Amino acid sequence: MFLKRAYPPLLALVVSISHTLATHAKQLEPGEYFLVDVPDALNYHHVHSDQDRNLRISEFVPRGQNVNNWREMVTIMTFRGLRGVTARQFAERMIADADNECATCSGELLQKGRLEGYRFALTMLSVPRPASGTSPEWNLGLVIRGKDSMYLVMKAWRQNPSPKDVTQWRSILSKARICDNRVKGVTCATD
Repeated sequence: MFLKRAYPPLLALVVSISHTLATHAKQLEPGEYFLVDVPDALNYHHVHSDQDRNLRISEFVPRGQNVNNWREMVTIMTFRGLRGVTARQFAERMIADADNECATCSGELLQKGRLEGYRFALTMLSVPRPASGTSPEWNLGLVIRGKDSMYLVMKAWRQNPSPKDVTQWRSILSKARICDNRVKGVTCATD
């Protein structure tokens, strides 16, 4: 995954995130949680989680693919306690790293704003010929600045995605949200 090359010190620190977080929200300790709902019809399954004190990561691929041999992947990351960086600044760093990876690599800020009161940035990264010699990768990424942490969900493809695929995943990522069950009256159930 391109982000592993762009942020190696951060990615050395990883933590699992539950794919079924929303369905078990009432059992969770009070806190802030990042909820991402990948439709069941897309047939994604969990293939990797890791953790550390500062970062959580969980990766999902379509059935028939695995963490070492994938064509599409969804990665969910929580950068715990990351302060002093806005969602836009984080996204701009990702874009700059993609732009610097190779002559034909690029990154673009597609959208920024607020999502249920939290600042977000949506990016598209294109790394067709990585300098590192790894596989090509295209990423649609949603960065959300929470109160406690920075959150990132990335949809990755090994080949340039079609406009239809990008539109579909923009819609899916736009439904990601932060749930803070410390706020009175807030429930963390999904639609």
